[in-house]
Amino acid sequence: MRQGKFTTKERAYLMTLPAVESVTQERIFYSERFKAECMRRYHAGESPTKIFNDAGLNSSLIGYKRIERCIARWRADERAGRLDIGYETGDSVVDGLVGATPAPYRAELERNARWAGGTRSNRSVQDVSGLLLTQYESRLRTLEKRILTMSERINQMESAAAQNGGDLLSHGSDASAANTDARVWIMEDMRVIAGRFKGLELKAAKSGTRPTTDRTKEAIFSRLESWNVLEDARVLDLFAGTGALGIEALSRGAKELVSIESAAPAASLISGTFAQLRRNNAWEPGMSVRLVRKRAEQYVAGYTRLPRHETMVPGDAAPGPQPEAVGETGSVQPFDVIFIDPPYAFTTEACNRLLADLATSGLAVSGTVIVLERSTRSDEPKPPAGWRITDRRDYGETAVHYIEAV
Repeated sequence: MRQGKFTTKERAYLMTLPAVESVTQERIFYSERFKAECMRRYHAGESPTKIFNDAGLNSSLIGYKRIERCIARWRADERAGRLDIGYETGDSVVDGLVGATPAPYRAELERNARWAGGTRSNRSVQDVSGLLLTQYESRLRTLEKRILTMSERINQMESAAAQNGGDLLSHGSDASAANTDARVWIMEDMRVIAGRFKGLELKAAKSGTRPTTDRTKEAIFSRLESWNVLEDARVLDLFAGTGALGIEALSRGAKELVSIESAAPAASLISGTFAQLRRNNAWEPGMSVRLVRKRAEQYVAGYTRLPRHETMVPGDAAPGPQPEAVGETGSVQPFDVIFIDPPYAFTTEACNRLLADLATSGLAVSGTVIVLERSTRSDEPKPPAGWRITDRRDYGETAVHYIEAV
């Protein structure tokens, strides 16, 4: 480097490395695959310098400080859940690098395209942007395949946990559940974004959960608050995972929360969080939280078998309906907001059946807002008769569907 800038030969060399997407005189744009591999090896105990050297990014060329900054930024993005969103992690942040090259660097990127020779020599800046898009599409396809594989494994783990565990974690089991061996599964800290419990720490299990990113969560709740559906609401959180969606709703005005989670490690962490909520100074009389350890589809299907006139006997241990959704008269009590955030491996057909069961059971009625999260690659869900998708918003890999009665 000369005066802190890469020479033409150095840039031409860097452009030949698989770990590098593009390079300017002062900045390196790394591939998503390299970032993921780098953090995997870093967490396994390998030296950052060795990892970069193995990728052809010799420390004598790019400098030790650049390597340190990359590792620090990628660790922060891992904790914040932004690692797969798409961003520049060399020296400056770029929003997505999809469809737009930062204006100050376009001339540099055009020159980079000429260094490699061949078909790049006569490309315009737009052509270079197109090349970057093509590269990122290839990376995304690779990541999508990995996500599907991981989702299948998570679904298998949840199934095994549901078969081996009990159906219900009651109020009295919070303390004991919070002290189980599931503590060793803790992967990262998350927090409630806004409301009376703002800043409350949430725990995510190392495996078996796919936490909603803060960006997506903030977008969802901004919309729900604009519709004024959270105040004193009854909330059902299916496939609760970390419990973050239901707890965020409780923090922003909801009064009752029922979280459904089948995986033992995740359920234990949610139970511990519920115990913290009850001890929190912001906890108000009349508020309630309950955790049911059961597969979401089994929980909902249980109510489809409950006649509307049937009266539940206190303490009834029969499978299916739980008393938190059955009123004093024995009728099913509907929820105001229902969150559905299943694993990506959960099929669209299964989602459609779940939506139909929610409507049939009476858990979802006119006035209920169902918030369904799916992969943007999944088929569009089909609500049952009398229901429709009123809006859809995409946030990276996640598609959020808002479903209401016609």
